[in-house]
Amino acid sequence: MNTLTLREQREWLFRGEIRFLSPPVGYAVYRGVASFPSDHFAIPIAWQNSTKHPVEILNPHLILSDDKQTYTFQMFGEIPEISDTAITHYTNASWAVLPPQSVTTHIMVFGIQDRWDSKESNKSHYGLRLRKDTGKELHSVLEYTLVDGSSNTKRSELFIDKLPLYEGIDKITDLHYDFFWF
Repeated sequence: MNTLTLREQREWLFRGEIRFLSPPVGYAVYRGVASFPSDHFAIPIAWQNSTKHPVEILNPHLILSDDKQTYTFQMFGEIPEISDTAITHYTNASWAVLPPQSVTTHIMVFGIQDRWDSKESNKSHYGLRLRKDTGKELHSVLEYTLVDGSSNTKRSELFIDKLPLYEGIDKITDLHYDFFWF
């Protein structure tokens, strides 16, 4: 007979959950980061972890699509704030940690998956620059894997919202950014 300790019973009964809180209020587009000329998205995402242990968000991917094409952006890091200089100091990581029993906002930086490949066959992604004519709105989905303290793994997909492309996106110059509110 297998018996659970009081602590194990409590954790089993009150497991908690990981929730994505309200859709993002906006996003920033950084035109060129380091030696990569493509656009990078910085999206503030708020999470709630009501479990009693830290949870890792592994390999988040931002998938943007319009009627013509799908773009896959992988997480390359986090920034502490959205500003002119923040992107030059971003933490290089493809994961984030949610502390136990907390609400945290992570400003995740996403870049095109093939941003380092400057071969002729990949020029469209290497220097990807979104323009207003890409589409009025891009459908956006965040795919990620959650790993909790008990080694449970859960692959998740989250429809963020439609990501509107504003007029100002055409005016961003190299190594600058703009923030767009929804």
